[in-house]
Amino acid sequence: TEGPCTLLGSGISYISKDRPALMASIIDNTIPYRPEEKPIYDVISEDSGKTWNVVSTANSAERSGFSYFLDEENGVLIRFYARYPKGLDLDGCDGEKKHEVVLQISRDEGKTWNEPERIHYGKNYFYGITKLHDGTLLWLYTENQHENDHHSCMKTLIGHWNKDNSSIKWKNGGMLEIDPLKSSGGLDEPHACQFRDGRIFVVLRQGNIL
Repeated sequence: TEGPCTLLGSGISYISKDRPALMASIIDNTIPYRPEEKPIYDVISEDSGKTWNVVSTANSAERSGFSYFLDEENGVLIRFYARYPKGLDLDGCDGEKKHEVVLQISRDEGKTWNEPERIHYGKNYFYGITKLHDGTLLWLYTENQHENDHHSCMKTLIGHWNKDNSSIKWKNGGMLEIDPLKSSGGLDEPHACQFRDGRIFVVLRQGNIL
């Protein structure tokens, strides 16, 4: 690929702990397209990002770019993305159309994937998955709480692999919100890490202010 590109989603990832191969989704900013017609390029690099090759293409009206997460301990690559059964809403969480978030698992470094599993349906944005010290998967997302206005809170999903590591069981975790009178759009773009003493640190931005 050549020219300025934008990385989509929140998860560029190595596909294996044993070799320098990366997967990501990008769009090419040098080509003028209507937002709902912009092609998404799913790309792979075999040299830690020095060069990239396109492996598949999708239309932005059908789905978002892939976000990836490698569970090194279990040797499993995860990807998740949004699908738009009612069509793409250019206003995102502020719009009227809900979308679904789906997840897939690969055990062969992204060559094949299991059937998509729908995780959530609503007005939301899902961000990166974090693996905690005890093996728990922490998945943060924001969801618009208002029908006619934009005010997002942060929610969490807590995941555990089943015994043969073939699927993940998710359950709802805690929620964080801010007073609408003291914010502009609520909370957005949460990212988490875990300290050595077990505490979990999350950084966010206020919804409509960078």
